[in-house]
Amino acid sequence: MRFRLVVVCLLAFGCVRLPDGPGTTQTVVVTVTPPTPTPSTGPTTGPGSACPNIPRMRVSFFGFRPGCANPPRNGQGILPMDCVADATATPIGVDGNPVPSTVHGFNITWASFSSGPGRIRLVEDSDNPFNRVAIPDSVGEVTLSATLTPPGCTGSVTGEFNVRVVPAGVRS
Repeated sequence: MRFRLVVVCLLAFGCVRLPDGPGTTQTVVVTVTPPTPTPSTGPTTGPGSACPNIPRMRVSFFGFRPGCANPPRNGQGILPMDCVADATATPIGVDGNPVPSTVHGFNITWASFSSGPGRIRLVEDSDNPFNRVAIPDSVGEVTLSATLTPPGCTGSVTGEFNVRVVPAGVRS
């Protein structure tokens, strides 16, 4: 874990540059520190359980920015090169419903990675740390990942969304 943080810091400050091309992986990690904690009934954990009240994270698009002619459906997992999408991560409780922020907190880390040529830049959405603006850089398969470490939990919850970046005008 410590090694990963050092590598991310070196990449963020431009000390190391990853080669572009097939077979390389690029990761963008943004960690948002939660505001001053407020009293809540937070998740409860048992011995050896990471966070039983938040078993999964849903990561998906929830819209496309103006200028995207004929956008694909949000859950389709397609991002045309001529479109910019809004992505979101939603902590899901054991009942299948979204968990309130008073329970899950704000310690979330986002990443975009690919083993091929596909690239998506994730830009912070100043309104909500659980949202990112997804900007396609190159055609190919990309995975968007969001990892949440809820307060009071011994582990984290990660959700992934597989996206196919396609040429402009393609919708399938």
